[in-house]
Order: sequence, then C-alpha cells, then structure tokens
Amino acid sequence: MTTDKGDKLILTFRGVRGSYPVPGKKTREYGGNTPCLQFAAGNKNIILDAGTGICQLGRELQSKDIDIFITHLHWDHIMGFPYFAPIYDESCHINVFAPEGAVASFKLLMNKPFFPLKLAEIKAEVNFEEIAASEIKEITEKNNFTVKTFSGFHTGKNLIYKICWQDKSCVYLGDYEHQDENLEDHEFLQFLNGTDLLIYDAHFIDDEYNGLSGSPAKKGWGHSTWEEGIKLACRVEAKSLAFFHHAPERTDKELKELESWAKGELATSFAAKEGLCFKF
Repeated sequence: MTTDKGDKLILTFRGVRGSYPVPGKKTREYGGNTPCLQFAAGNKNIILDAGTGICQLGRELQSKDIDIFITHLHWDHIMGFPYFAPIYDESCHINVFAPEGAVASFKLLMNKPFFPLKLAEIKAEVNFEEIAASEIKEITEKNNFTVKTFSGFHTGKNLIYKICWQDKSCVYLGDYEHQDENLEDHEFLQFLNGTDLLIYDAHFIDDEYNGLSGSPAKKGWGHSTWEEGIKLACRVEAKSLAFFHHAPERTDKELKELESWAKGELATSFAAKEGLCFKF
C-alpha cells in the first residue's frame, strides 16, 4: 500500500494480536494475526515487526526497497518473516534491523532444521544490522522518515520505536510492561511526549494483571493494561492512543466492550484492528 500523492503518512495495522495467531469466527473483526505495522508515505514503506501479519503484506507490497525493524525476537514478532514474499524476489533489497545481540539468533529462523531453506538460498539481498537498545538514537533517514529507538521494558532485550515523518510521529510500545518509575523517567516521557499516535501493549486489563480476575497475577509477564495505556497517553499528551497486542483469548465482542469503555475515558483512543488505516 502507498499513499495517493505522497503528502500523507498512513499506518496500516497488519497484525494486532499478541502471543500467537488466532484465526476464527470470534476474531474476524479485529483480526488474529500477530504484530506487524506498515508505515507508508509516497512509495516508501517502513515495517515494524514480522509477525504473521507480514505474510499478506508481502503479497501486496510493490516496493523493492524495504526496511524492517524488529522490536525483539519473541516468536509472535518474527514468525511471519520466512513467509514474507519479497525475500524470494531477487530484485528486492531488504534491511532488517534488530536489537543488539539478536541478529545471530534471528538468522537461525531461516536455516534448517527450523525451515526447509537456508538463509543463503533466498533470492533477495537481505542485510542485517543491530541496534543498541540502551539509548535514544537516530537509526536511519530515508524519504523524510526518521526511526529512533528507546530501550524497552519487556522480558529480554526489546526496543521501543518512534517513527517520524515531517512533523508527525508515532511511538510503538508493542510489547511493554508499565513500571511506576517510568512515569517519572524524564527521558522516557520526553521520547513519547506529544506524539500523534501512541501504540500501546494492552494485553491485559488491570484486574487480570493484578490477579483479581483469573489466576495467577500477570505482573512480570512483560505486558501492560488498557487502564495504564490511558494513564500514560494522558501523561505524555499523545493525540491518539491505539490499544494493541490483544490477548489471544480476547474475542471481538470483548474487544468492542473494552473499546467502548476506553473511549468514555479517552475519546481519541481505539482498539487496533487488522487492516485499519490511520492517517496522520
């Protein structure tokens, strides 16, 4: 997908589900594919994460120059990469960015016995580059895109990405567990401050997280809640808030109910939905 005149930035949610894909009649509206985001402006595309949502994107994508940014190596964020059609197109040039120390492990995904082919057998030119996860830094700038990182708050090495285009920005907290100290961390808050869209890990609700609904408590599992998303979005004055990384057991009906409640708390919030386009 590209924009019509190149004068707008468009985000398409390609996969919004956490942990594992959940196809079925109870997840059709919001989608069952795992994380993948596509940012497009003109003929340039930036892709965040390579969950199963990247598979359909690969069949539609016309660009031959592709940048993919991986937040971390949990299966739900990389399992679609071997089925991303452009990697089998010899005319494609693909840059894959991953957290520091993660590239060697990521390459194993495309080798036997985990996959029938070897990485050396794919036809596209694929370059891997590691990104330090302990600082805010500019990674790349192409066609007015700037991608910045911040060290994530999740189990294992994880990156928070900030996509900037012209005067617009989007912060992706795809896998993130809230910490009280984060709300007092000046650098973290400054990184998020005033963003046009905050994409937030809302895998749980507060009662689930604290063990009041279901058992056991989910603290330390690496994910946050709808309520904490609203709290953070208000704190950093984000213009819009997208709830993301939906729990695999969460049905469309349940997501609609949560979305309705959230809009009552913050009118500019919404539940991310597969195929939804957000125009900046």
